[in-house]
Amino acid sequence: WAVPKSISMTLLYSKKLFKEEKAKKITRRFMDILNQVVENIDIKLKDITVSYNLTVADSSAYKEEQGEFEF
Repeated sequence: WAVPKSISMTLLYSKKLFKEEKAKKITRRFMDILNQVVENIDIKLKDITVSYNLTVADSSAYKEEQGEFEF
């Protein structure tokens, strides 16, 4: 089978549940994971890293993000 030279994706999400920036963040994280797999097709799930780019944030914002997704 032929290896594709590019991958495209569409993320459908509920605007009632997520803001556009959150959807973009999900997409960036997915692409980070995908890039690691493309670079190393033998990578183990436990070795995939996800950068959350966490900085000092107000505690209520951190709790909101933690509540939306469980990793």
